[in-house]
Amino acid sequence: MNKQVTSKQEILEACRAIVAELGVHALNMRNVAKRCDVAVGSLYNYFSSKDDLMTQVVESIWEEIVFRDFDRSEQSDFLRSVGDLFRNISTGSQRYPLFLMMHSMNIASSDKMRARQAMKRFFSLIEQRLLEVLDRDSRVDREIFTAEFSKEEYVRFIFSSILTAIVDRSESCLFLLELIRRTIYK
Repeated sequence: MNKQVTSKQEILEACRAIVAELGVHALNMRNVAKRCDVAVGSLYNYFSSKDDLMTQVVESIWEEIVFRDFDRSEQSDFLRSVGDLFRNISTGSQRYPLFLMMHSMNIASSDKMRARQAMKRFFSLIEQRLLEVLDRDSRVDREIFTAEFSKEEYVRFIFSSILTAIVDRSESCLFLLELIRRTIYK
């Protein structure tokens, strides 16, 4: 047995591999320790609890799924960014089967405030990035947004629609892209 794990990052990589191969339900301290070839107790040097490990794994998977190409998206318009986000999450959900549903159900039914806050914080970050792209898109009709039809609520609706399409296993988001094209562009 390996006496010491190289890094926290190595543990998170092992966890992502477990989720990709076996699903989020297979993620537990024993499986992680076995994959890393360390004693279970060694994991507590990096994570305070199983919940801490789960929260950080979920965040790292979301980071991998969503933000790997988002820097490129920042150079493009809102419409393209939404399409890129859909493709990233769709591809990620293929790499991590049932991650979205299992993750959402586990956190939603959990009494773990930290996990719910982490998910909410991550989703807020995604929405903030979309809002930044929307603000930079020069083709957007600025006069369309009002107090009743705010940019923030619009972005929240778009992101929610992406997640719904992914959970429903939609192969494209063409309808959503057309909706965007018809509502906010001049």
